[in-house]
Amino acid sequence: MKISILTPNVSDNNLGRAHILAKVLQRRWPVEIIGPMFGDALWYPVADDKSIEYKYIKGKIRKKIYQDNTIVFIKRSKKYPYGHYLSRYKSSWMDPWINSKNDRKIKKIKAGFRKRLPGKAIYAIFLKKKPEKKISGT
Repeated sequence: MKISILTPNVSDNNLGRAHILAKVLQRRWPVEIIGPMFGDALWYPVADDKSIEYKYIKGKIRKKIYQDNTIVFIKRSKKYPYGHYLSRYKSSWMDPWINSKNDRKIKKIKAGFRKRLPGKAIYAIFLKKKPEKKISGT
């Protein structure tokens, strides 16, 4: 099991808070810290710690969120006060709460697909493609 800690920005002291939590959890499990980089580099007080894996999104990577099989977390808003996860599938976004704006009753919430993201993506998880195995014939 690998634990992923999400942080709002790896360029400032938000990374420091995530780093402390990661060091505690690292005693028992592998840990990674994930978040966007709004500055030029990792926050300098913890940037040299190579015992933790850091994953972050820069401008060039943001274009990759539109690939199929990507999961994104969108920024908090009035509609989604705690943020919201969506996954990309067949050029659409699978939204587990597609009608939450119209109906706040949890029992009536429906999942569905939408063409556009309902907010700004701040985290992304990409499918790591495995290299194809070559089968040699005899």
